[in-house]
Amino acid sequence: MAVNVIVWGAGAQAHWGPLGARLEYEHFQMPYTDGARLYSADVTFTF
Repeated sequence: MAVNVIVWGAGAQAHWGPLGARLEYEHFQMPYTDGARLYSADVTFTF
């Protein structure tokens, strides 16, 4: 039995010199569930 799962998301990213930040949202549409949602916030430092 094949299961179709649809996944989509969006993100935004910004950099200030070596410092960066990223916000993301992902949504998983799966049969027989209410789906799943993922929110994430990341901070990076590049040296």
